[in-house]
Amino acid sequence: MTNTDIAAMLEDPSPALGFVSLSFGSGALTAGEVCDWAWRVIELTEQADIVRLPHCVLHLTEFSGSTPNAVTRVCDPYGGSGLSETEWYAVDGISWRRGLMTKWTIAGRAAAERALKANPHIEVRFRTMFPFVRW
Repeated sequence: MTNTDIAAMLEDPSPALGFVSLSFGSGALTAGEVCDWAWRVIELTEQADIVRLPHCVLHLTEFSGSTPNAVTRVCDPYGGSGLSETEWYAVDGISWRRGLMTKWTIAGRAAAERALKANPHIEVRFRTMFPFVRW
């Protein structure tokens, strides 16, 4: 995440938190990586703006979710990623690439890979939001 991403999240947290929720639910992120993301957000946020962060970011620093909607439950009402169905499948493509598919990964491998190829901005967004994730 960049300072611009943090500023955008302070204005409207839904897209970022929805993307984190979707990424975890599809298996593209592990629970530990969700925690890492929350800590990174806190580290990049100006001290004066910490109070403006959605409270769920603080809760995600200790996240140990076991179900696909676990992030959504923590971050409700910020669950809207704003992604199309094809873009959701592209996130599943990241899950397949990382070998982290779960029983909640919606798209089959071929469909997910096609969706990811058709939506390269999803991989760019994922790598920007989660630069610490190993591929």
